Amino acid sequence: MYSYFESKNDLLYQILISGMQKVEADFSPEMTMEDFLASVDKILSHILENKQFFKLYNMLSVQPKVTQRLGNLANEYNAPRNMMTLFQNKFGEAAMQEMLLASIIFKGFSIIVSFGDMQKIYQVDAIKNVVMDFLKERYVN
Repeated sequence: MYSYFESKNDLLYQILISGMQKVEADFSPEMTMEDFLASVDKILSHILENKQFFKLYNMLSVQPKVTQRLGNLANEYNAPRNMMTLFQNKFGEAAMQEMLLASIIFKGFSIIVSFGDMQKIYQVDAIKNVVMDFLKERYVN
């Protein structure tokens, strides 16, 4: 498999890119909060359906040789900018805090779902419902 990539780190980097592209496809500059929540629901379902991939993704996302290349990706992917525009329109000055909260929720959910021991402790399908209820209450109502 390495023969398709320049190095092992390039392979690992491309795995991270593929995960980011999946998220990117679900966010547009014109989205409403309802669109945002539908995209979040789709992404959380995708995480549940692809636990092994997200386990790898989470493990790679903290590898120094891989993550040092990720700093420039924010400029290449629109999802963070699109989310920020949406949150600025809805929350104004508090947009950055809301983005941070949303990011923590996504990462936390992904970690809980990805690692087998946590799946024994938590009912991951129920957690998805709790997350969606929380976000609906916070962002739509």
